[in-house]
Order: sequence, then structure tokens, then C-alpha cells
Amino acid sequence: MAPIPKGGTVAVTGSAGFIGGWVVKRLLDKGYRVRACVRDVNDEEKTGFLKSMPGHASGRLTLHAADLDTPGCFAAERGKRYVERA
Repeated sequence: MAPIPKGGTVAVTGSAGFIGGWVVKRLLDKGYRVRACVRDVNDEEKTGFLKSMPGHASGRLTLHAADLDTPGCFAAERGKRYVERA
């Protein structure tokens, strides 16, 4: 796989989980833009830690509703070359 260009955008499924959350953090720390895919963007219990990450306030981290059991849920991934499934 080709390396992700600096500042590129990566969609991460499972972002609200333990591993997914760390993947999001590492990508932000490395300077990437992240589209965090979660089941419910309004569930503060599961997404609050993502919203508190420095990238969220700056717009480098955006949350997108994506229930993987729902057909067509991958709107956040359209046009993205890099997708991380955590």
C-alpha cells in the first residue's frame, strides 16, 4: 500500500471503540485529517472523548454517523482513498 500523503484524509470505522479511538488519536498526532465513523454522533458517552480531541475543534476531526449494519452507510468514505477499519 502506498503511504498516506501528509495532511491526507483517512476515514476510520469503529472510532468510538478502544482501538479505533487510539487510531484516530495517532492519525491526528501525525497531522492527518480524520473522518471518524460512529453509530450515533450524538451519543456523548461513546463520542465525548473524540469530541475532546484537539483535532475536533480545528476541523481536522469530523464525526460521521455510519452504522455498518445499514446499507449505504459509507457516505463518509466516498472519495477517500484511505480507510482504516478498527
